[in-house]
Amino acid sequence: MRWVALSVLWTAAGISPAQTATRVNPKADLEALQAAFAEVADAMRPSVVAIRAERRLRAAPDGDGGPGGGAVLTRLLPSVGSGVVIREDGMILTNEHVVQDAEKICVVLHDGSSHEAVAVHADPRSDLAVVEIDVEGLRPARLGDASRVRQGHWAFAMGNPLGLAGGGGMVMSQGIVSAVGQKLHLDPTETRYYGNLIQTSAAINPGNSGGPLVNIDAEVIGITTAISTRSGANEGIGFAVPIEARTKAIIEKLLHGEPVEYGYIGVGVRTAPREGPCASSAGGGAVITVIEPGSPADRAKLAVGDVIFEFDGHTVEDADHFVRLVGAAAINRPAGIGYCRGGRRDRTYVVVGCRSGSRGGAASRLSWRGMMVSELTRDIRRRFAIPAGADGLVVVQVAANSPAERAGIRPGHRIIGVGDVAVGSLARFGEVMPGLTGAVRLTLSDQRIIELPSP
Repeated sequence: MRWVALSVLWTAAGISPAQTATRVNPKADLEALQAAFAEVADAMRPSVVAIRAERRLRAAPDGDGGPGGGAVLTRLLPSVGSGVVIREDGMILTNEHVVQDAEKICVVLHDGSSHEAVAVHADPRSDLAVVEIDVEGLRPARLGDASRVRQGHWAFAMGNPLGLAGGGGMVMSQGIVSAVGQKLHLDPTETRYYGNLIQTSAAINPGNSGGPLVNIDAEVIGITTAISTRSGANEGIGFAVPIEARTKAIIEKLLHGEPVEYGYIGVGVRTAPREGPCASSAGGGAVITVIEPGSPADRAKLAVGDVIFEFDGHTVEDADHFVRLVGAAAINRPAGIGYCRGGRRDRTYVVVGCRSGSRGGAASRLSWRGMMVSELTRDIRRRFAIPAGADGLVVVQVAANSPAERAGIRPGHRIIGVGDVAVGSLARFGEVMPGLTGAVRLTLSDQRIIELPSP
C-alpha cells in the first residue's frame, strides 16, 4: 500500500514512474528496516533474562542401590533457559519445563547480576511458569495479543540459546510468523497441552525455551517453547505458546500463586470428517474415541463414536478446538453438548469436572531461611521416595551455610509444623511466614523438633 500511495502522489505531481525509478534509494529503505530491528532490541534488552536451573541426577553405581547394593550417587545437572520480566517487582515468565523439578534456580538479568529464585508458580499443562526473584525496579515487557498475529508478520526470538547469554544481555534472532494455530503432541504423559501455537522461522535453539517471541512493536506475542529438528539444533521450525486472553488469565493466576484449573469431561477425541450428516457448520467436529468410566461424559450417556458438533454454545471446529473449549469451561457447571449418533443429532448436558493430577494445577515453591520447600507433587514424591499417604511440605533445596543447613535441615525432610501451627500447604505456610521472627521451631514428619536460627 505504501508504494501504491507514493506512485499516485508522484503521478499527480506530474512525475512519471520512469523518472521516480532513478530516485529510489534501496539502501535508505534497508537502513530504516535495520533501525526498526535495533529499536526492538533496545526496547526488549532490559526485560529478557537468562535462567540457570539445577536438577539432581541420581544413580546407583552397584546395582539398584538397595540394601547391600551400594550407596545412591547424586549430582547436580545444570540446564539453561530464558525468561522475560512481566512485573517490575521481580516476576519472570518462562516455560514450566525450564524450571521443572529444579532444586536451584538462578535468574541472570541484563546487567549480569544473578538472583536466586525465592518462589516458583507453575502450570505444567500450559507449560508456563512464573519465577519470583527478590528484586525491585525491573522493566517489564509489554504483552501483546496473539489473536492479531498473522502469517508473514515479523517475529523476533530473544533469550539465552546454548547458554550464550548466561553472563547477561540477550541473543536475538529474526524471522517471520510461519503459521498460526499449530498443534504439537510432544509429551507422552499427555500432561502438557500444546495447541494453537505460533510457528516461526526465527532461529530457536536449546536455551531459548521460556524466552519471548516479539513483534515489530516490541510486544511479547509468545513464549518460545519447542523446535522441530532432526539435528537437535535450529532448522527454522520453532514454536511459541501464544500470548492471548486464556494465556493472560493463566499468567494472572500464577502471579497470585493460585491454582490453574481446567475443565474435564473424561473423553478422548479426534477430528471428525468435514463432510457428512454429523459435520459441524464450522468443520468436522470432534469424534469421541474413548470415555473414562464414571467420568462426566459417561454419566451424560455419551458414547464412543459420537460426533460432538457443539459445546457450551460454541460450534466445534475440530478436536483441538474442542479440547480448548472444555479446558476453558466453568468447573462444576452444566454445559450443553450437541452430538450426532448414527446420523441423528441430539443434545445433552454434562457437568464439567476439574482436571485431576498432581501436575495439572499450580505447583509452587517458597524459599525461606536458606531452604526451598515444595508441596507434595507426584514427581517430588517419586524423587524422595515419599509414600502416597504422607503429607507436609518437602524441603527440596538447602543453601550452604544457611540457617537451615546449620540447623540440620536436609533435602527430603518433610515439615508438618511451624511453631505451634500445622502447615500442610504453601498457602498456609505463606500466611504464617510474616509473623516469624527470631528462632523458630519446626516439626518434621518423624516428630523431631528442630530449632531454626534467625537469619
